[in-house]
Amino acid sequence: HTFIPNSRIKEMERNLAIADTETNRLNLATEYARQKQYAKAIELVQSCMTGIYANDPGMMLELARLYLHTGQPAESLAMFGKVMKMKNNRLEKPEDELLYARAQEAAGNKEQAEEEYKKVIRIHHSMEGRYYYGMMLKAQGRTQEAAEQFQTIQKEKNLHPQYVRRLNAEWIRKSRKELV
Repeated sequence: HTFIPNSRIKEMERNLAIADTETNRLNLATEYARQKQYAKAIELVQSCMTGIYANDPGMMLELARLYLHTGQPAESLAMFGKVMKMKNNRLEKPEDELLYARAQEAAGNKEQAEEEYKKVIRIHHSMEGRYYYGMMLKAQGRTQEAAEQFQTIQKEKNLHPQYVRRLNAEWIRKSRKELV
């Protein structure tokens, strides 16, 4: 399956043709998203959001993620907002909190984005969050503050065990490039 990317999609499409269930639709949507076919994924997730699933927070979160990937931050924030109303104004996964910050930034809500990035960094010690926060600062011309974020990643990387460094290799590498 790894060598033939479309074989997983073909398999999921076959499953959906055999049994048109929410599970099969969501599995296919997930596979489309993995292959960056976001429009198809959005369409499938939306098609599931009827009846008892009309206000399903899991599906709303998936739409929020997909909308951000397709450059629709307002739609992404709308979905995040609906989920947060249901969940005491909280998101359960750190990666969703980071995507929420990125959606705020993409929508032009710089103060809100900065607040969200700082929260993700403070609570989850996220190198990815710190990297994106640094990039936002850099885009605003706040180069000294941006450099501090990238330097902190470089300083802190050696405090972590090997597996954490491996998980964050992309952010460590990208922040190093920003310092050159």
